[in-house]
Amino acid sequence: FPVVILLHAWWKRGAVSFRDILRAAPFFLVSLLLGLVTIWFQHGRAIGAAVIPVGGPASRFAIAGMAIPFYLSKILLPIGLLPIYPRWQVDPPHIWQFISWPCLAALAAACWFNRRTWGRQILFAGGFFLIMILPVLGFITISYMRISWVADHFVYLPMISIVALLAAAITTAAKQLTGNARHAATAATATIVLLLAIASFRDAAAWVDEGTLWQHTLRTNPDAWQAHNRLGVWKLNAGDLEAAFGHFQASTRLRPDLAETHNNLGVTLLKRGDNAGAEREFRAAMGLQKNAPLFLRNHAEALVALNRSPEAIKELTALTAASPGDTAAGQMLADLYANTSRHPEAEAEYQRILSMNPQAHSVRKNLASLLVSKSRFAAASEQLGLLAQAMPNDPGLHNSLGVCLVKCGRLEEGIAELRRAIALAPDFKQAKENLDAVRAPLNSPATTLPGVPGVPSLAKPPLPSTLAPTLAPALGR
Repeated sequence: FPVVILLHAWWKRGAVSFRDILRAAPFFLVSLLLGLVTIWFQHGRAIGAAVIPVGGPASRFAIAGMAIPFYLSKILLPIGLLPIYPRWQVDPPHIWQFISWPCLAALAAACWFNRRTWGRQILFAGGFFLIMILPVLGFITISYMRISWVADHFVYLPMISIVALLAAAITTAAKQLTGNARHAATAATATIVLLLAIASFRDAAAWVDEGTLWQHTLRTNPDAWQAHNRLGVWKLNAGDLEAAFGHFQASTRLRPDLAETHNNLGVTLLKRGDNAGAEREFRAAMGLQKNAPLFLRNHAEALVALNRSPEAIKELTALTAASPGDTAAGQMLADLYANTSRHPEAEAEYQRILSMNPQAHSVRKNLASLLVSKSRFAAASEQLGLLAQAMPNDPGLHNSLGVCLVKCGRLEEGIAELRRAIALAPDFKQAKENLDAVRAPLNSPATTLPGVPGVPSLAKPPLPSTLAPTLAPALGR
């Protein structure tokens, strides 16, 4: 921050010259540009359409008035550190939340009147701290304020001056001590360092994995909605559906105004079989955050579970029109077409997705499945051949390709693919049965063969689940 450069000049020489300002000018320009970019990113991308209830100017001064002593206390006594701290109620603010401001003013005045002796050092260290911490004190809205007003990582740079001031004060005081007093001070300092090292070791254990971290947070801050949210996702991914459900309920209760909490609760409800409840939560998420593709896809999946496929198709059609590059939405729509016997539309949608994303292997596999169900084995062979090139070590693909090649009269190529499948998986019973059937006398290339794994003959392609929880930006320390 370029103001610190001028503050340093004042600390060193007792005044700021025009030359100092001229030298700092490029830094002010760069700082202004980067500051504007940061504000644009925060409001245009990080915050987006989300509403962060901060309050008016009085509430912002209350936040800053609470944050300054909070940060100083954590620097001086770093115990009880958390990834997410409780969010103080500041709307409306309480009178005691402003106490730090007159205290700071009194301290600054005392230091200014003693600036020729001890005051200058404190003014420089305190000024450095306040200038560096100013952007995150609440006067400018940032995305993290949706979680808490304060965070440890905001103070990493500002704390440098406080640490330096303390080190200088301790060193100066130590020089005045002699004999037993000096030994006692050394022992006390060593004891403090040891205790802090033990505290650091203890706190490090909380970061072993996400589950431990968020459980540690909730023991001290049970109203941390983001901790409930992230722990719920962690539990869901670990297969603990009931625990995830409880945490998502808590996060939705604490922040009913956030789309992601409703979405995550909806995901869990759908997995628990409460399709109507899931559809309701997804609809709430969509109402809070318009046109979010993930919420729209999850809502469509809930509609399918409620046997309301026409509504799901309508929503997915609108989504793919607005976001044609959304492969997941396109595949859901194509699979819904296939499962409702609208095969030409399904094939067209599969082909559209593959024209934009040739690496969408699950889309290509479902297209092949659709083609097999229509006995279009030559076209299915083309799609399976591309899949086999992309995934040459998948025995199921080679088996499916071999069967399709045989069914469209390309006997030798089909046998070669079946042999590749068996070479990759010697115990692949179905591939062996298919190969034996091909070797037997055949009256027609279309002789019925055993089922084709991966591309089920005369079967509708399965509707893939794109159900997914949402996470807010990862937290740093």
